[in-house]
Amino acid sequence: MANVFFGFYLWQTKDDGFEPSVMIAWLSATVVEVVGIVVIVARNLFPSTAVALRQRDIRRLAKADQDTR
Repeated sequence: MANVFFGFYLWQTKDDGFEPSVMIAWLSATVVEVVGIVVIVARNLFPSTAVALRQRDIRRLAKADQDTR
């Protein structure tokens, strides 16, 4: 998303040039986006042990509930 806004900014200021602080902000935003996507993908590919145990307990409780009916 940041790349779209940066491209728009560059297109608007093509005659005036752009400030280095804008380039730094764009690079920082790109790094944050990439790191965020990697974290989200890693969490979903490798769930923590606590989450796996919680899901196992929920399944066990649901099975026990069905057995008592």
